[in-house]
Amino acid sequence: MSGRAGHRKRLICVNAANLRENHLYITGHTDFFPAAAFGPSSEKAGTGKPVRLDVERLSEPAFTDIPTDA
Repeated sequence: MSGRAGHRKRLICVNAANLRENHLYITGHTDFFPAAAFGPSSEKAGTGKPVRLDVERLSEPAFTDIPTDA
């Protein structure tokens, strides 16, 4: 994949349940995200560095880290 990280794109399917529950499945796409975005799933244990996700048809970008445990 070429270009700056801010210009890279990846297609991830989003359905109504994803939007309702505020989560996306990135299985098979973890290679796309920077390693720093991954971390524990609670603020007490620490978190990854937030990444900005621009999702088509959402009015605002989403900022999130990616938990490495359930």
